[in-house]
Amino acid sequence: MKLQRKIILPSLLAFAALMLVLRWFVLPVEIEQQVKLAVEQETHRLQTLSPIIGEEMLSGDIARIHEILEKAENGYSEQWAALSLIDNDQLLLYPFDKPMPPTDIDYVRIEQAVEWSDEALGLLRLQMDIAPIKQRIQKQIRQFEYLVAGMILLMILMAAIWNRRIVVKPVVDLAKATRELRAGNFDAPLPDSSRDEIGELTHAFDEMRLSLQEAQRKSADDTRKLQQANHFIEQKNKELEMALEEAKGVAKAKSQFLAMMSHEIRTPMNGVLGMADILASTPLEHDQQEYLQVIRSSGESLLNILNDILDFSKIEAGQLTLSPVECHLVDVMEHACQLFTQNAHSKGIEIIALPPSSLDHFVVVDVGRLEQVLSNLISNAVKFTESGQVDVRLKVLEEQQLGYHLRFDIQDTGIGIKPEVQNKLFNKFVQADHSTTRQFGGTGLGLAICKQLIELMGGEIGIESSLGHGTRVWFELTLDKSRKIPANDKIEVLDRNTHILLVDDIPANIELMQHILKDQAVTISSAYSAHKALDLLHEAVETGNPVDLLITDHMMPGTDGLELVQLTKKNIQHQPKVLMLSSADQDQLHEEGKALLDCFMPKPIRKDALLRQVFHLLENGVTSQVSSTKSTKRASLGGESNDRDSQELSILLVEDVLVNQMVVQGMLSQSGLSADWAQNGQEAVEKVKDNYYDLVLMDIQMPIMDGYQASQAIRLYQEENHLPATPIIALTAHAMKGDMERCYEAGMNDYLTKPISADKLISTINHWTKEPHTSQQSAHSHQSLSQQHIQPDKSVSAHEPASFKASVMPLPSTPTALNSPSGTLQQAPSDCDTVSKGSIDEVLPLINLSTLQRLEKEMGGNLSPIYNQFVSTLPATLDELDSAINKQDSDTVQKISHRIKGSSRNLGLDALGEQAFTMETLSHQACENWHDGYQQLKTISKDTESAIAEYFAE
Repeated sequence: MKLQRKIILPSLLAFAALMLVLRWFVLPVEIEQQVKLAVEQETHRLQTLSPIIGEEMLSGDIARIHEILEKAENGYSEQWAALSLIDNDQLLLYPFDKPMPPTDIDYVRIEQAVEWSDEALGLLRLQMDIAPIKQRIQKQIRQFEYLVAGMILLMILMAAIWNRRIVVKPVVDLAKATRELRAGNFDAPLPDSSRDEIGELTHAFDEMRLSLQEAQRKSADDTRKLQQANHFIEQKNKELEMALEEAKGVAKAKSQFLAMMSHEIRTPMNGVLGMADILASTPLEHDQQEYLQVIRSSGESLLNILNDILDFSKIEAGQLTLSPVECHLVDVMEHACQLFTQNAHSKGIEIIALPPSSLDHFVVVDVGRLEQVLSNLISNAVKFTESGQVDVRLKVLEEQQLGYHLRFDIQDTGIGIKPEVQNKLFNKFVQADHSTTRQFGGTGLGLAICKQLIELMGGEIGIESSLGHGTRVWFELTLDKSRKIPANDKIEVLDRNTHILLVDDIPANIELMQHILKDQAVTISSAYSAHKALDLLHEAVETGNPVDLLITDHMMPGTDGLELVQLTKKNIQHQPKVLMLSSADQDQLHEEGKALLDCFMPKPIRKDALLRQVFHLLENGVTSQVSSTKSTKRASLGGESNDRDSQELSILLVEDVLVNQMVVQGMLSQSGLSADWAQNGQEAVEKVKDNYYDLVLMDIQMPIMDGYQASQAIRLYQEENHLPATPIIALTAHAMKGDMERCYEAGMNDYLTKPISADKLISTINHWTKEPHTSQQSAHSHQSLSQQHIQPDKSVSAHEPASFKASVMPLPSTPTALNSPSGTLQQAPSDCDTVSKGSIDEVLPLINLSTLQRLEKEMGGNLSPIYNQFVSTLPATLDELDSAINKQDSDTVQKISHRIKGSSRNLGLDALGEQAFTMETLSHQACENWHDGYQQLKTISKDTESAIAEYFAE
């Protein structure tokens, strides 16, 4: 809106408001006042007329009354619309025949009593017409409005002319000058200066114009100088960019070199460690066992350093990504503690895993990376602690609707850290002091990697320590809840009259056992020494509530656990069952306590293991709340598998390839297990509906219905029928990112990658069924190297769940060479030439002898039927592949190649498995490349058949 209109508009609005006031407020008020005056005037006239009419009414002269009233009515005919006289009997005396006018808003009725000497004789009623009054007032107001409107409009017009000359025109001229100035014209004319605000504005604008003109001149000079400086800076930036690219190239080359070298060194290192495992299973002298332990320990230290370098290289390169899956955090924490039990016990210290009071849901997290952080922190705590304990505690700081805010605390009683060093420990290549590296080893990368991983998960990590008083490392994470809830296999409850006594000199162990037993409505007593325990045992007998089960630690100061049991046997009338917790050598403990103990359990304490032992010892007092299809598992002294239990464990193996089925069945049979067999997913679903299984081993790629679809169908059936979820373990040759997520989304609990080893298979079965079974190879290896510390194998994929990283020795990686792509044989390394079946150097590139020997030990017999079965079906499989290639059926090519790859890797036929993997990769590319890959696969298959025939002919 223009300024002129803005100035006039308020006056026009005021004028309009005045007119509205006159019309809607003044006019009604004036009319009301005039009507009121008229009514008062006519009332006065009626009052004057009333005595006269009263006198005539007394005389009864009706004619005279009519004459008086007609005269009065005619005299005031302008306003009197009708006049009437009524006597006390409501008889109309005047007029006789003239009708009364209608009563509406333009008439006012006035009534006056007719009296004589205070005697009421009648009533005068007047209908007064007020329309003329209204018309007169409206006319007067209208004339006033015209007068006021004319005067106001004249004043507005004069004010507009005046404002335009002294306000609007100078402002318009100033705005025009502003536009000219914006266009760069500094000579635009300004309005004449005046002694008012407009004049001050004009003067200020003129000063601004001069300042801008001067600033423009300076800006031009500065721009010229800036252009010169920019040109110089551009030259320097180009030089810096070249230097930066060179530095990035150096850094990238360094990271690639570190990653490549760590990988290349790790491969033969795994071979060395693998051969050490094989050597450990052979008869060795004492000195040879010690040498083997040195090889193993040194090799693992080097392997851990290489893994740290590889992880840090990935982090620096930004190539480390998380693969979150559903998991139960307590299982992850307990498994991480279990990995370091042997090393901790060899130093006389205990690792105690303290779970939260309530964690009702699975959470979504990268299990591998979380366990890597826990393992690193627990390893450091054990490394720097010479006596005492390491507490690993998980707390729920806050439970939210969709997640948990959690805190992990790793507290040790070790040497502690100086305050000035603590803030630097999370930097790379930093340790507490220079002597630490030589005394304890390590690269100084562990805590730096932990910090990077925790921050990648959205958490934070910190450290609290004082020199000589131990260290506490903590980290906090906020994790999403999963819809899955941890299954509760313990459906029995103990008799409420049961009395259990807990004895341990470490309060944290007492706290942990109380937490495990808190859901049992039993009496629980605790003591921190053997003497206090004896007092409680005597007191319990005297009060009539004797102890039914004594759970005691072995190694305690003063009177130890075995001495406590001996004193109990001698001095306590009511003998309780005895469960011994021990960190000592198991075989030694068996000999010492064989006649005294009812059962023992190695530390660290795990909830499921402790409850199983307690239920076993007190089984006569156990009452079942819910009928269970699963028979009660019996725990055996020493943790070895029990034949009866093994037979009771029901497993379903779903595998379409007969060779793979034979391999897995052979591994299971060596551990006293057996399995039903289903050839595809559809058959597996039917078997699950008709039978109860403790566990399902599920292949992924199968005809009719694959493993994903079968798992989804099983989960749907169990959910609809309110059945407990059977653990499903995937068996797959896939090891790429995203495969594990697909398994979990389909409802599977875990997965194993092919080639499958007996150790990993049995470890996974143990984890999900809570049953102690042992593979033969694992047992032999443990017996030979029972004293050495087994570090976690960090070469296992970081994305594998905790259950895959079994606390057994990692299997050897391939020490043999493979075929070249052309199919020609290459000589194997000389350190692999000696095998138990004669000199067969020429077949080494095709058969991985380490895998073959491992399978012989794991399956406990001649493998020729399995290999012969593979060889007999291979030609038909290749014909199917050739037909699919000719039809350009990429899905079938991929599935057949995948099947060959899985079987080959399971049997240690590395060259064939590698070429099948190449063929599987080619199935996703242009079909022009398929024929060359198929020809190479066919050539290698013929060489492999010959190698197998020659090997078993020996």
